[in-house]
Amino acid sequence: MPSKKPTTMYRSLFRDALRVAWERKALWVFGLFAALLSTGGVCETAAKGVRQLTVTRDVYVSMLNGTFTGTELFGRYVRDAIELDPSRLTILATTFVLFGAAAIVASVVSQGALIEGVGRKAIPDAQAAAAGRSSFWHLLGLNVLNKAAQLLIILLSALPMFLLVARADGASAAWAMFAFLIAFPLTIVVSVLFMLASVHAVRTGSHSLDAIHHALSQFRAHWLAAFETGLLLFGAALVAALGFVATVAVVSIPFAILIFVSLLMGSYFLLLTVNVLGAAALILMIFAFAGATTAFQYAVWTRFYDHANARRTIISKIQRVWRGR
Repeated sequence: MPSKKPTTMYRSLFRDALRVAWERKALWVFGLFAALLSTGGVCETAAKGVRQLTVTRDVYVSMLNGTFTGTELFGRYVRDAIELDPSRLTILATTFVLFGAAAIVASVVSQGALIEGVGRKAIPDAQAAAAGRSSFWHLLGLNVLNKAAQLLIILLSALPMFLLVARADGASAAWAMFAFLIAFPLTIVVSVLFMLASVHAVRTGSHSLDAIHHALSQFRAHWLAAFETGLLLFGAALVAALGFVATVAVVSIPFAILIFVSLLMGSYFLLLTVNVLGAAALILMIFAFAGATTAFQYAVWTRFYDHANARRTIISKIQRVWRGR
């Protein structure tokens, strides 16, 4: 009698993560703040890296053609800053730094709270926030290392693009294409390692470097499944984004009708009320969507960590189909 093929875990993993993200709506608040630094989407991070490479290429073209508008804009900001009163400039700079630091702290703590809050058992929000605070420095180190690695990949990949802009020939184009092909999977690998290391740091209280070492071990054992999870998660996020846009379009119809009626009536108060309510509803929907999708993606990676940590024999769909065992 032939042995039964082991099943993959994607269906139950995504279904359970979706259930947790929907039932524990309080986690959406943590998800909104966590999204300031990381949404949990590894392919989304890679796509952002590609966009940054495109922007870098355009900057190179502008620099070589002498039309780099960023220099003029930066110079205008510097001139405006010099003309400000020194005390006012100090207050603005201090306020900007404080808000930036507060946003980073809130985002890092929220990452830890999400990882703890999307576990198998529901826990109070205060307990999730406490877990985020206790693992703050470890997660902050992981975030710094993640951003530094992503920036290094972008900078190294941008060098062949500069060569291509300066000398457009076959060799330069080949090097630019090769750099792109290397940068995309590297960005995904770094993002996956960051997510797995973050989960390990929160779950065990390990140091950042120890968490990275554990993430490397998990990735080596299940790298194909990690890529599959990232791709499936990207597809799910894309479908959710399309559904969100469609929902906003449907919901905006009543507001458009009310605006049209207020214009016919010539009522400034009604027009102002409808616009304020419409803007508030749109902002609330965007915040809820960002928080929910981030909570869902963190729930997926947390469950992937649990599954990989159980040392299953196979968790990759491609491996299962290819090997047949």
